[in-house]
Amino acid sequence: MTYRIGILFMVLIIILLGGCQVDKDETSTNPSEIAKEDLPDVHAFNDTFTRDFLQSTEETEEGFYPFLSKTKKYKMDFPAGGVIDNRMYSVKENVHEEVTISIEDDTGFGMHVIYYSNHTEERLTEDLNRFKKRLGYDGDFEEMKKTIELFIMPIMSAMVLVLMLDMC
Repeated sequence: MTYRIGILFMVLIIILLGGCQVDKDETSTNPSEIAKEDLPDVHAFNDTFTRDFLQSTEETEEGFYPFLSKTKKYKMDFPAGGVIDNRMYSVKENVHEEVTISIEDDTGFGMHVIYYSNHTEERLTEDLNRFKKRLGYDGDFEEMKKTIELFIMPIMSAMVLVLMLDMC
C-alpha cells in the first residue's frame, strides 16, 4: 500500500513540474533561434560566421555581446562592431584556436586572440617577453586576474595581449 502511494505521489509531482513548463512564454535570446530580421542591427549579428560564436542577443554591457569559443574553453565580451575573419579562423580540437577580429567602426581597431590549453607558465612568460620585444616596449605590465583567466597589457598602450589558460 505504501509503495503505491509513493508511486502515485511521484507521478503527481512529475505531472505538476512538467505542466509548469508548458505555459512559460519565454522568448529565446540565442541568435541561432532568432529570425535574421529580429537580430540586433550590428556588424556582429549581420555576419553569419561571427553570429555562430555569439550566445545571446542580450548585451553583456553596452555595445558587447557574449562570445563562446568553438573550443568551449573561454568566453569574452564581443564588440557589436566586430566581425570574425572566417579565412583567418582556425581551431584544432580543443587545444588551440585563433580568432582574428576586425572592428568595423571609426577606430580601425582589431584583435587577434590565440588560445592554447597546453602552455606552461614558463612558455607563457617567453611569449610575453617576445611580445614586449616586438612592441619595443620596456615598461611595466598591468596584470588582471579573473578566476583563472590571465590578461596582460602594457600600461598606456593600445596593444593588448590576451593569454588564456585552460579554464575547463
